[in-house]
Amino acid sequence: MTRHALQANWDSVMRNLDENNGMAPVARVGHYNDPDMLEVGNQGLSEVEAKSHFALWNIIMAPLLIGTDVTAMTDEVLAILTADEVLAVNKDTLGKQGVRVSPANTTGSEVWARQMSDRSVVVGLLNRGDSSTNITVTWDMISLPATSKASVRDLWLKEDRGIVTGQFSSSVDSHEVVLVRIAPN
Repeated sequence: MTRHALQANWDSVMRNLDENNGMAPVARVGHYNDPDMLEVGNQGLSEVEAKSHFALWNIIMAPLLIGTDVTAMTDEVLAILTADEVLAVNKDTLGKQGVRVSPANTTGSEVWARQMSDRSVVVGLLNRGDSSTNITVTWDMISLPATSKASVRDLWLKEDRGIVTGQFSSSVDSHEVVLVRIAPN
């Protein structure tokens, strides 16, 4: 459990994410770190930030406790909370918490990754910054051979992004997480 109660604002979500990252070594099936309940649907987060919050909580294998009034949810909030390919990340049987795999930087560009039971890796390209940027995950960051080919699937859009070798890059809007599954071929 994190030391701070999560609030429906971007800075609070990022603070609890960072704090939870340090606790990854003790997480496993039946023992989940709790960065606090979801703030998806509560005033204070934009739709992009809510999707990012949900994507990141799935990567870090957090318990997904809905913290909004379910009787007053919008269709957009319901779509976020029921995104099946995103939810599947949280429920993967390997039970290994995702972590930040990119080096510390001042640009706000981060790569988060979670190993999955089918040998794929779910990657979140996180842009903490205030403007769009390109973010790249290289295979060495996610323990894949540098010359290997891998299929990339966007979990929010539910579409394949192609087969790539060595790295994957994407434009990422401010406060967005591009969430992909990278499966070695």
